Amino acid sequence: MVDDPGVIDAYVTLGTLYSQRGRQEAALATYEAALGYKPGDLSLVLLLVGTYIKLARFDRALQVIADFEDMLPEDPRLYYTRGNLHRYLNEESAAIADYELSLAINPDAAPAWTALAGMRVSVRQFAAAREAADRALEINPDVTDGNFVDGQLLQRAGDRAGAERAYLRELEVSPRHLRAAYSLSIVYRELNQEPEEERYLRLALDINPNFPLTHLYLARLYLRNNQNLDAAIRMTEWALQQALDERDSAFAHFLLADLYNRTGDESLARENLRRGEAIRQRLLDAQR
Repeated sequence: MVDDPGVIDAYVTLGTLYSQRGRQEAALATYEAALGYKPGDLSLVLLLVGTYIKLARFDRALQVIADFEDMLPEDPRLYYTRGNLHRYLNEESAAIADYELSLAINPDAAPAWTALAGMRVSVRQFAAAREAADRALEINPDVTDGNFVDGQLLQRAGDRAGAERAYLRELEVSPRHLRAAYSLSIVYRELNQEPEEERYLRLALDINPNFPLTHLYLARLYLRNNQNLDAAIRMTEWALQQALDERDSAFAHFLLADLYNRTGDESLARENLRRGEAIRQRLLDAQR
């Protein structure tokens, strides 16, 4: 173990520089070298874990925490970070447990309350989600994701006006918030406000051009207005090549069937109608 903090600081500075320049593997090696001099240092572990997160290597990040867990202090940052990792891996129960551990130590952490609220929504524990979201916004009305989760809960309760306000507030706080922009487009779709729906679909597309649902619903607008039909077909075909769930895949095939009908390609229209019906039947069978 090195007692001179200047040595560790030098490693941290170098690792941070590598990370800022996109050289994440070099950053990993630097932080790992620093931990060799000062094993169990929480700040170094979190830097190492954060770098693995940037590389989407979530399992490895969890393993780093496990490797050093016996040496690490009980710290809300550790549990919050581990909760995020479980969230990325769709391990809802483990994420909830870690967020609660974090909040037991620091009950005034608005980001942890927000993350807990989001997880409660994911497991359909809506009353508990409402309590957590309210607590987050009470602590910090502008906490990232706080107004978004609030909007989700309001939208589910049928309060479209409230959901609209919440999503708009989230976009004021985080102008590049993909889910807030897309969710706002859904609110306007439900309100039959087509220009606003298109506006926020295009914002979502600008934030992340690879989000398939944005392509599908823009294509649906094109079909409704009988414009850009070839572009709508390309967008829908592209979306089908992405990781859609079965319900969205069925919608995409039905949309393509309508688009091909509109452009006069009856063969492709029938084929997509057949595929959509097959998926819909599987979904119905699964509910029985």
